[in-house]
Amino acid sequence: MGIALAVTVLLMVGLWVWIRWQKVNILHDSIPPMPEISMYPQAFAQALEKAHALAISTNPQTAASGLEELGRLFHANAFLPQARSCWMGLMAVHADDARWPYFIADLSRLEGDESEMVPWVERSLQLDPEYGPAWLKLGNLYFAAGELDRARECYERRLEWLPDDPYAQVALARIAMQQGDSHAAMRRLQQLTSNTSTLPTAHYLLERLLREQGDAEGADRQQWLGTAAGRFREAPDPRTDALSKWCYDVEHLLMLGSIDYQTHHGDKGRALFERAMQLNPQHPEPYESLGRLYLDEGKPEQALKILSKGASLPQAPASLYFRLSEAYRQLNRANEALEAARNGLLQEPNDPDLLKSVGSSLDALGRYDEAIAAFESVLSDGIHAAEAHLNIGLVHIHAGRKNEALEHLKKALELRPQYPLALAELGVLELDVWNLDQAEAYIRAFYDNYPGSARARELMAQLGVRKSMQAARTGDLDAAEQFCLEGLEIHPDSPDLNSVLGLLYAQQERFEQAVIRLESARRVRPSDSRIVVNLAQIHARLGRFDQARWVLTEGERVLMEQGKVNEARQVQRLRDQLPAAGSRR
Repeated sequence: MGIALAVTVLLMVGLWVWIRWQKVNILHDSIPPMPEISMYPQAFAQALEKAHALAISTNPQTAASGLEELGRLFHANAFLPQARSCWMGLMAVHADDARWPYFIADLSRLEGDESEMVPWVERSLQLDPEYGPAWLKLGNLYFAAGELDRARECYERRLEWLPDDPYAQVALARIAMQQGDSHAAMRRLQQLTSNTSTLPTAHYLLERLLREQGDAEGADRQQWLGTAAGRFREAPDPRTDALSKWCYDVEHLLMLGSIDYQTHHGDKGRALFERAMQLNPQHPEPYESLGRLYLDEGKPEQALKILSKGASLPQAPASLYFRLSEAYRQLNRANEALEAARNGLLQEPNDPDLLKSVGSSLDALGRYDEAIAAFESVLSDGIHAAEAHLNIGLVHIHAGRKNEALEHLKKALELRPQYPLALAELGVLELDVWNLDQAEAYIRAFYDNYPGSARARELMAQLGVRKSMQAARTGDLDAAEQFCLEGLEIHPDSPDLNSVLGLLYAQQERFEQAVIRLESARRVRPSDSRIVVNLAQIHARLGRFDQARWVLTEGERVLMEQGKVNEARQVQRLRDQLPAAGSRR
């Protein structure tokens, strides 16, 4: 009996050793020959060497870990046959891991063979049916093959895991359109575009349906919203997106970073640009890309630091000087901005962006005629003519020549209909002279096309303020109130609208409503002494002297902090005129 048990144990141990040996052999046989990598940074060779040392281990777990690291390195750096060998080996010894067939499917995508992707994605989903990106990918493959019913099933499975997913919603709308059900597609797209979608595709599909129905105005709006939504980006896929951490190809990192930047994805490409910079500190493009990102985020000091380093490199392009000039202008260092732009022009004498930088810098220095001459040099370039007219118009505004400004701004709008910046500036000019009908035409067009723009909402608020004030002057207080309320539907936090509405209510002795509106205005703009005083006066009129005193005391504190000493003293004098603490009317 003991001998039999010993034999059994030996057999089991032998089987275990044999299986272990087999796994190690499979893993070792899957290690591909090293490719030519002389054009890559030394860090890539070191990473491959480290992974290879793990992959040749006789311990199957260590060998598998090394082969996985090799697979990620090869995959992320476009060594596709080598990556495939790694994933196939891992799949042979770990057949229950959904990642390996999914990565093989991605290799087929990179090789341009979508038909080969299908069985690999299907196999991955059999192992992990909860991975939503795989359902979207499989649905797209079925859709491309014309298998619409199978595609729909995949998109609906994705929505089980991500109920608000816009990618699956757009895909289902496409299927409805292909099957002739435009009403179902319309309903889905309208709901999507009115809620969370920033996918330009959703707007463009809705535009197409609206045009087919003869709704040209609605179609035009969707077209502009699609443009404002920016560049289309593939849906996030954590498995394949994470491979960028293993990428050592600087140009590929820059491409991935630019996509993230243009689509406002994740950190907008910052980590990718920084990685590219670390891998090749002598490559100027990562400096320019990262500097541009900081400028967009309103961080000109950080942008200047990065761009200055980039400009010191031997191969710094003219476009980097354009960004450098912009950084200096944001820091109100116009002389240095002008110098940076002119340094760029030494490389590209006719570069329109640099010529515009020269014009903007001269404008900031008050050298208006020179600025106009710089912008006029761009007018012959049809692509940039509308922007040049806009900039010339702005210079005329700064120089106090509003008639000339109107002429150029209208020309910009003629060259580029619905040009948002031109619409905004024309609206402001007309508001300034109380030409409210014309101002509304410009501002409403701006808002209708760019409802998400903070400036569009603010201009709509200012339009509401002036329309309300104009109505109040004629004694039509109902219309004045309605104009404020309409403006507040668009810009609920507008201190100007809330303040004007509060004064209207006070004029009608609707004091409690007046307090609510003026308090809303004070919270947003606590350093506006007029709002503070008006709110305190209403509290005092209602006998709420303690509240009035608190409002004035707080207002005085904020005004002093902001250096508005004279206004703070005026508020203090009003507070001192109030009855003693605890008094009531």
